[in-house]
Amino acid sequence: MQNSVKYVLPVNEEGKYSFKIEYPGNDTLETATEELSIIDVNMDMTCNDKDSVKSVAVKMFRSDKGKNIPLKDETVSLYVQRMFSMLKLGEARLDSSGSATFDFPSDLPGDSLGNLTILARLEEHSDYGNIEKSELKKWGIATTKELLLEQRALWSEVAPVWMIITLTIMLLGVWAHYLYVVIHMIIINNKGKVKPL
Repeated sequence: MQNSVKYVLPVNEEGKYSFKIEYPGNDTLETATEELSIIDVNMDMTCNDKDSVKSVAVKMFRSDKGKNIPLKDETVSLYVQRMFSMLKLGEARLDSSGSATFDFPSDLPGDSLGNLTILARLEEHSDYGNIEKSELKKWGIATTKELLLEQRALWSEVAPVWMIITLTIMLLGVWAHYLYVVIHMIIINNKGKVKPL
């Protein structure tokens, strides 16, 4: 049985954890160094369903000398996972207690059981970085394959036909260019060979 070692990371006077990564480089790549300083933040997400009214409550706080200090005036976004991307349902600003509440729509298609992956995010913050909390809830409309094909949209589980066709054409175009270059490199190589006399 292995013992797990826990490391206590040092914190600077601003309460930030500092990280540094160095790449020594090689014959083809230069040396690179990058530093990052972030504050550790906790996010709680609670999904409430009372009297058929669904809401998502988010609370964020950071620890300072054993005390939980709420984050305020930060913008949190709520998303639902879709096939190719995430559907943004809205944004809310944290109040003085570090809380925000979102009303959740009742007409979103889910999977065959009605499941939806709900995500709350604080994105690209200069002090906190990216913070995300997710939960799987049976808050969507249960869908069949036939219904999904009828209701293809950006917010549905199955992407629209035009999006799939566009992506397919783009990928075929890229691979066609690769094939074109390889064929012409072979032709140039064959023409460049000097035949012995």
